[in-house]
Amino acid sequence: MNLAERIGFEANARLLIVHADDSGMCHGANWATAEAFRSGAISSTAVMVPCAWFESFAAECRDNPSWDVGVHITVTSEWVRYRWRPLTVAPSLVDGEGFFPRGSNEVADNAKVEEAAAEMRAQVERALE
Repeated sequence: MNLAERIGFEANARLLIVHADDSGMCHGANWATAEAFRSGAISSTAVMVPCAWFESFAAECRDNPSWDVGVHITVTSEWVRYRWRPLTVAPSLVDGEGFFPRGSNEVADNAKVEEAAAEMRAQVERALE
């Protein structure tokens, strides 16, 4: 049985999955994602757990259990004036200001595997809570 069949379609059905990224990041992303789900414009999203608006989006998800929501593992924080920090104590995953680094190269150059793994687990566990 292929994926199309497992979700209730014919084996040869052509499906389009429209995925909204970065829910939980800010109020605007949450509002747009919720509206897109309600209108049928998107099929799924991934939530950024360390971000300030995660709790608000989590509450929206509890009210809408049919939404397909995954975890957007977050280890960078690229915005100039809007940043986020790890959920765990992870010195190798923060910059000089205490936030996730701005770019993936910094993460690749500095992250300790154990700290990155612990942070990723913490994000998934918090999302599941």
